[in-house]
Amino acid sequence: MTQEEAQYRLRILEYGKWLNAALAFPPKSIIQRSVRSLDQLCFLLEPSANSYPSVQLEALIQWVREDLEDVDLAEKIDAIVLTQSSYIDKCLAIYKVATERRKYLEFLAKGECNVVC
Repeated sequence: MTQEEAQYRLRILEYGKWLNAALAFPPKSIIQRSVRSLDQLCFLLEPSANSYPSVQLEALIQWVREDLEDVDLAEKIDAIVLTQSSYIDKCLAIYKVATERRKYLEFLAKGECNVVC
């Protein structure tokens, strides 16, 4: 992957390509939000004692594959959805792989990788 490809995958998507999601704060409130980048996805999925993410996992896989254009990450998320049993376990595992992917892309985007990464 090149530096330009990494920067492209870290971009903020234009309106119309945003993923609909929400943060639920039991017992009463839900905050609707649009996820516009990999960074925002990681923020949405970050574990919290006060809230939990609400996102349609199949739509998430499609969004990562088609709008973020990150087939590798989409395949990892798809595998998680198929293997993890509970929604919370799925979200935690997706958070872990999405955060790792973001860090990797940020590293490449800075041009710090002098070999083929």
